[in-house]
Amino acid sequence: MIGWDEDPQAGRLTITTSDGATYEVAPSAPEIAALAIGVRLDLEALDGLGQAAARKATAKEALRLLDRRFYSRSRLRLRLLQKDLDPAAVEAVLDQLMEQGLLDDVRFAEAWSRDQLRRKPVGRLYLRSGLRDQGVAEAAIESALEVCLPPEEEAACCRRALFSRRYAMDSEKNRMRALRFLMSRGFSQGLARESVFQARDEQKGEG
Repeated sequence: MIGWDEDPQAGRLTITTSDGATYEVAPSAPEIAALAIGVRLDLEALDGLGQAAARKATAKEALRLLDRRFYSRSRLRLRLLQKDLDPAAVEAVLDQLMEQGLLDDVRFAEAWSRDQLRRKPVGRLYLRSGLRDQGVAEAAIESALEVCLPPEEEAACCRRALFSRRYAMDSEKNRMRALRFLMSRGFSQGLARESVFQARDEQKGEG
């Protein structure tokens, strides 16, 4: 048999069984739809309560993490599983968060990319690699790159990166050093070479 204590403002319902076990669940959990105070629970109902409680605990932890920073779905899943939360509950909560717009890989990818670009000028290859490490899907990565670093902006970014090092372009050795530096920042070889040759020509004109 059961009793319960509901807190609608907190979105919390605590169900207590006759043996003293408690289950904190969401009031909207489908597993509690057929329950009533004083009803006797069978094993199936108890199992359903356990699943609902697992989702509630997972949702609380997920929201706590999201309150501190953005996460990709993949990284948030990893953090939740590291806390020994139920894998099925984790997937269900992640689906719900995405439906509610609280978890969005494209939005995460854009925020992450802008943060990297604020720190230093980098290229698309750098951002793409970092986003893959964050577990972001390719479609979300490409969408974010089109917004945060379109081709014309990447070319300007490459120039800013090159000027930050003040390479003298009067020798092949220095030009190769500049080229390697730009490629290490995630600019393609073609774009890096174009920027180096343009800088060389500008320095010649100044001389």
